[in-house]
Formats: sequence, C-alpha cells, structure tokens
Amino acid sequence: MEIKTILIFPFNDHLNLYVGKDLILAFSGLRQKFLFIDSRSKELNNLLNIVKNTKPDLILSCRMNLPYIKEIKKISKTKIFLYDLDINRIDFLKELFPTYEYCDLILCNSWEMAKEYEKAGFKSKWLPVGVCTTRFYKPKGKIKQRLKFKADIVFCGSIDGHPNKQMRKKIVDILSKTDLNFKWFERVNYYLWKYLVNYWKINIGNNIGIGHMAGRDFKIMACGGFLLTNYKDPENESLGLKNNVHFVTYNEPEEIIEIADFILKNESFREKIKNQGFYEVRKNHSWAKRIEKILSLVEG
Repeated sequence: MEIKTILIFPFNDHLNLYVGKDLILAFSGLRQKFLFIDSRSKELNNLLNIVKNTKPDLILSCRMNLPYIKEIKKISKTKIFLYDLDINRIDFLKELFPTYEYCDLILCNSWEMAKEYEKAGFKSKWLPVGVCTTRFYKPKGKIKQRLKFKADIVFCGSIDGHPNKQMRKKIVDILSKTDLNFKWFERVNYYLWKYLVNYWKINIGNNIGIGHMAGRDFKIMACGGFLLTNYKDPENESLGLKNNVHFVTYNEPEEIIEIADFILKNESFREKIKNQGFYEVRKNHSWAKRIEKILSLVEG
C-alpha cells in the first residue's frame, strides 16, 4: 500500500514539547502529502469533516487525541498509529485500553512499554524518538557561558516527580560531594542548552529500563556533546548506537566518578566519542529516518 496522504496531530503534549515542531520539519522533506492539525486549534472541532474530505491513508496521533480516534474509526477505514512517549506506566494507562483498541498500531519510545502493550493484546512496535537535524547542530566558534553554567560535568533534568527519582537524586548527591566540577540544572533555557552541551565536557543521561533512550540523550549527541548515560539495548534488538563508540555507559551512580575521571583526563578519547556520536545520530536517528520506518510498517 502506497501512502499518499497522512494526517498528523502534532505530538505537543507535556511529555515532549518539541516533537510536534520537529515532525512538521521532518515530514516537509518527504514525498507524501501531509496535513497537520494542532491539538489545540479550532480545526479539531471540524476533524471528522477533514477526515471525510481528505481521505488520509494514515493518521498519526499522540495519546492526548484519543477521544477523537473512536469517532474517526466510525466513518473511515484509515489506519491509525498512536505514538506513546510514556515510559513504564502501563498500569496507569489501563483505563485507556478500550480506546486503544481502535488503533492499528502503538509505537513506543520505550522497548519495555512496547512489550507490555503486546502482553495486553495490542499490536506494538519499539520506535525511539528522533532528532530534527535542522534544529540541532554542533555550534561553531565559542560562546560566552554565564558563570552559573560553567562546569565540566552536568546533569540536566528533573528529580522530584520523575519515575527515576531515586537514581537521579543519588547521582546528584554523589557527584556533588566530589572535587569534580559538577553541576545539576533542573531546567536550562532550551536555545542556550543546545550550545552549552557542546562545551560541557560530560553530559549525564539517565533513562528508565531496557531499550529507552530519552530525547535529551539523542539531542546531546546531535549537538556534538559527550554523553555518559545508562542506556541498555534490549536483547536481540539494537538502536545501532554503541557503548564506547557513540557514548559511554554506566550501570550504577557509584561508577560515574571513576568513569568521569577517565574521560576528563583523556581528551582525545572524549573528542573521538563526541564526533562519532554526532555523525551517527544525524545520519541514522533523525525524525526523517523514524518517519521512513513508520511508513514502511504501512507500505510493507
């Protein structure tokens, strides 16, 4: 089946504020016709008429648009793919299962979530998030870092309220008690952050379970930053990203001190990993590549 028209609800929910914009930019370079409906726009009130008139071959949606999926299926045989960016909260989502049954496929950023959906009887595929190469890039030249951002090792991310709260708190506590030049920022201005990650010597990532790499990890590499993360490939499946090639991994927070000390003392190793991660992510982990994968699931 050749996909000619795709209707998309940009994924602008609280889980990833920039995915909607990234998708629009990524889709614009492909051959299919794409229609975008912002989940908060007035167009949503006229959704069923839009579906009737455009007759899309595929609808991509995020979870916040579930109430409309059942209504669409009443008037159209269009395939509906739901992209779930959540992680390890299958019990929390069970109340939504009656509506999920109207979806032809659930795409998951987390490998473990994809397996949980399969156990629950849904057709599901593991599809990690991507990056939009026109919005993330390795900065050229130097920038003036504000004093509060000067550090060698940085962890950016929330702690309280995060499913990995205990591990994240432990990382910050352990590194804060060392002589390493470490800082933790819960939030950094988005446009400043994508420059800073290239100047911080080590960016710490923290993911949940097997087969989950947060969008922030991909973006760190896409900006030319060095990534020290706890990502683990699932058995017999792989992102194509490798430890000690594109990033470096740790298993427990206690290991970070020794690993970080080695990385800081070996600049050539650090630069090599940074560059390899940068080129790999931009070549094979863009949203355009992810979209090609989505289309292949329909077109066969």
